[in-house]
Amino acid sequence: MIYFPYFGALTLPDVSCYFKLDALKEMSDKPIEVGDKVLFLMFRRSEKENEIRAEDIYPIATRGVVESIEGEWALLHTTSRVNLDSIQAEGKSFHVEMRTRPEINDLDSEEQNKRFQKMRSDMLETLEETQWLMGARNYVMRWNNMNELITLTSTMLQISNDEKYEILAEDSVAKRTDLMEKAFYESLELYKVNSEAKDAQQQSNEQLYREQAIRRQMNYLQGELDKLHPENVTDIQKFEKKIRESGMNETARAEAESLCVRPTPRTPSRNRC
Repeated sequence: MIYFPYFGALTLPDVSCYFKLDALKEMSDKPIEVGDKVLFLMFRRSEKENEIRAEDIYPIATRGVVESIEGEWALLHTTSRVNLDSIQAEGKSFHVEMRTRPEINDLDSEEQNKRFQKMRSDMLETLEETQWLMGARNYVMRWNNMNELITLTSTMLQISNDEKYEILAEDSVAKRTDLMEKAFYESLELYKVNSEAKDAQQQSNEQLYREQAIRRQMNYLQGELDKLHPENVTDIQKFEKKIRESGMNETARAEAESLCVRPTPRTPSRNRC
């Protein structure tokens, strides 16, 4: 048995995923072979300490199997959830007693697939212009069900570790689907808000940089004109030049520049007979 501990993610049944063979070898005391059983153990806390206690592991896990090995990669497929009736942890070694956890199939497969297809479509639309999707589109299109979508994006879901476990622990397929949709769409909306805020900030910065560049260009051109026609330089222009060359901070400069209000030429009025 290969014991695969994890934290901050989610592993649901009926999911296929490739893993580096070297990573799996570190979790087994024998060479990895096709047909080897795998047990995904969800931790309550990040595994930072060498000593792992039984109470650090949630009492529901996910069972899987090594389906194939291709070069440096092994394809794992999860099969079912299990109740962990007994857990013994010694260092990084485990001994567990488990039994299959039954599911309540209260949602027909056609409805499940329809909701999965919509979820994937919404994700593709939202992430259309992202660099991640440009490289992962073909990978995403190979996902077969909602369990795969949620499992393989679970590290990006904006929910707590306990909330992820709540999804795993739900026996009703219908209720679990609702929980997955809720977590997914809330996370997608948060991504949209953050992305829009980032774009708005970028646009604001670009406008500020453009304004500063135009002001520098105007100051340069005004300086060139003053050199060509020094007789036209007014007292205000001389004062403005001194302000620019003074090296004062932004606050002081703004205050000084506010005093340099050039008079607006007045157009003589004409009386009509």
